[in-house]
Amino acid sequence: GIGIIISKDGDIATDSSIIISSNSYSAVLNDAKEYDVELKPIQESKTIAFLKIIPKANEELSLTPAVLANSDALKLGQTVISLGGKLRNSVSIGVITSFIESNDIMPEKVTTLESIGLSTPDESTTTATNAVTAGNLVATANESVKENSPLAKGAKELLSAAEKSLILIETNIIPSDNTTGNPFINLSSEVVGIRVKAGNNAQTISFVPINEVKKNFSEVSVNASSTKQDAN
Repeated sequence: GIGIIISKDGDIATDSSIIISSNSYSAVLNDAKEYDVELKPIQESKTIAFLKIIPKANEELSLTPAVLANSDALKLGQTVISLGGKLRNSVSIGVITSFIESNDIMPEKVTTLESIGLSTPDESTTTATNAVTAGNLVATANESVKENSPLAKGAKELLSAAEKSLILIETNIIPSDNTTGNPFINLSSEVVGIRVKAGNNAQTISFVPINEVKKNFSEVSVNASSTKQDAN
């Protein structure tokens, strides 16, 4: 599985479906350094798990965390880019096709392009390897927007920002493998979400919005702090 570093101290966020609590894990960073990690308590209902890198003897970690976006600003039809997979440097480009929300009044609400009167964009993904450069990646992404985005003049008010209760975002990207935990980014290279295991009948890739990841991480951190205080 893949994960993203979310703090300079070595906190990692990944898909909880690849984690078994009784197992031990290690993390290999981009510079090929390998570290043991400890698993933070996983809430049964959560789709994101958090790991903590254990520094080596006499080492003080100061990692560069991913830049996290505000996923509440995501819109239907917006271009997103999936990074990584079994081919480490693979890139897949697509658009957001639906939002799945949850709140106290309505446990699950699905907003799709069809539900607001717009057509679903044709499935179109682009996969690249090491040959991809920042320039042609942006050019390809812009072309994807041009060809696939359902945004139309006069319909912008219908493409409202995702609600804070957003729990899952679906795309039109067809998976090339079953790797999860990898990041989705926007065209500004900010992480907007983390890929998670899709349902049995899913034919495209979905991701948990990064604001939900931030919320879950805050809850885990608070619970860990409370447990430590109780132990003291």
